[in-house]
Amino acid sequence: MTIKRLKALKYLRTIIRKWGGTLEVVTAEKYKVIEKEDCHGIGLWNTSSVSGYAIHWLDKRIVIRDGCNDPGTIIHEMGHVFLDLDGPDNSDEYSWLGWEICLARKAHCYRSWSLQNSDYGVGCEWSEFSNDTSAIWGNLSKYNKTLLVKDRIEHAKRIGIVDRHNNPIPRR
Repeated sequence: MTIKRLKALKYLRTIIRKWGGTLEVVTAEKYKVIEKEDCHGIGLWNTSSVSGYAIHWLDKRIVIRDGCNDPGTIIHEMGHVFLDLDGPDNSDEYSWLGWEICLARKAHCYRSWSLQNSDYGVGCEWSEFSNDTSAIWGNLSKYNKTLLVKDRIEHAKRIGIVDRHNNPIPRR
C-alpha cells in the first residue's frame, strides 16, 4: 500500500469518526457472515457491488474486508451512510456525485477515486458524451469530465451537501 493511499485512508477514517460513524476492518470470515446477513433494508447490512465493502446504515458503520483498501469505494459507501436519509436502497447517487468528488479531493485521492469509479453511471443527460448509450464516467473525455464535475459540485452546493469552500457536509 502506498503512503498516499495510507494518508487518504487515515483522513477518511478521521472524517467518518467526526461525522459519528465508524470504519472497521474485519477478517474474511467475519465478512462472509456479513454477506449472509445482507438484507438490503434500513439498519441491516448492505454489501457493496464491489466485494469486500459493506455498510450498516442505521449504525453509520462502514466495514471493509482485510486487504480491501480502495479510498474511492470507501468514499462512495460514505455517501450512502452520511447522505441517504431513507437508507441505501432509496439512493439518488447521481445527486451526490459532486460530494464524492469534493471528498476525494480533500482526501488527496481524486485520481484513485476516478479510476475506481470508471464504471459509474453519470446520468442520461450526459449520454451524448459517452461511447455508449448510457453515460459511464470512464467513457467521458477529460473535457466532458471537467464539465460534469463542475455541474455536480454546483448541484451539491445547491442542495447543501457541499459548502462554499468545497467541503463535503453530511446529512445525517
